[in-house]
Amino acid sequence: TDDVVKYIRFADPVVEQICATNWGNGTGITSEQAAAVTTLGTSFKGDTDITSFNELKHFAGLNNLSRAFDGDTALASAELAPNLTLNGGAECAFQNCPLSHFVAPNLKIKGRAVGMFYGAGHGGVLDLSSWDVSEAGDMRGWNNGIFMNSNFDEINISGWSFYKDQISTTNSNGGSAFNSCKAKRIIMTGVTAALEGLGSLFANCTELEEVVGFSDIDFSTVIAIPSLIGSTNIKHWDFSRNNFVGLTSMERAFGSTPNVESFNFGDYGFGKNATTWYVWLHYGSNYQLRKCYGHLDASGATASFPAFNNATLIRRIELRGLGTHAN
Repeated sequence: TDDVVKYIRFADPVVEQICATNWGNGTGITSEQAAAVTTLGTSFKGDTDITSFNELKHFAGLNNLSRAFDGDTALASAELAPNLTLNGGAECAFQNCPLSHFVAPNLKIKGRAVGMFYGAGHGGVLDLSSWDVSEAGDMRGWNNGIFMNSNFDEINISGWSFYKDQISTTNSNGGSAFNSCKAKRIIMTGVTAALEGLGSLFANCTELEEVVGFSDIDFSTVIAIPSLIGSTNIKHWDFSRNNFVGLTSMERAFGSTPNVESFNFGDYGFGKNATTWYVWLHYGSNYQLRKCYGHLDASGATASFPAFNNATLIRRIELRGLGTHAN
């Protein structure tokens, strides 16, 4: 009959009980009741029993996910409603959740997103290419970057737009969005970046084998890149199209890159405005580096230039077109 209440059917009974108790009538919750919810608060935070919440897609009015599922160490599947705008952010929203299935179409984040997927994931692909983070707050952190320690095989952030120090800073101690993530592949096709620093962007990403689209990003606003690529497993880095013309510092730019075999710096005068090139190949761990192609312009260098400080294990490097002050 028309009087029959149509409750949402949940796969996880623990989730169903929490929803019915907090936002339903104690017995169940309707789609209309779910759509009226704007925040989940801490109702699910630290719950180690829930395993799936695909019915989250019925909660179409959510505007805040901060710490909503933080510490839910059994949560493997979640689906958000399309076109959500999180004015309150998503800080540590899915921290340490072993997600293998995650859907959130056209999500827009306006608040902080630091730690959102910290320690999350259990293989598979995290496709966030439909997201809008152009107005999001901080996503970096030495202790809790948005993807730090995550365990996804692939992370897709194609089309994202970054600004200033949103995902990294001008020093190597400010942390980054990808710090220590376990991804083998990161897709950055079509990313736009009005960033100032790329410090430690891929620090400790030891399993990273490919960053799709990175070579096509315009980094003309970037002024420093300390420890940019860290100990990734990528053999060849091509910077020939990145337009790194705004660099004012090359200090420690490519220190501790034990798996790199070659760099291509292009012909636009990589580093031509950098005043310091202090130990830009530092720490003696560039074990596999053989060749550097392109034009490195150190003509503006005013600081000391022990370029290969402690890099005693480098076997052979071809430097083509290196600026005359690179001594």
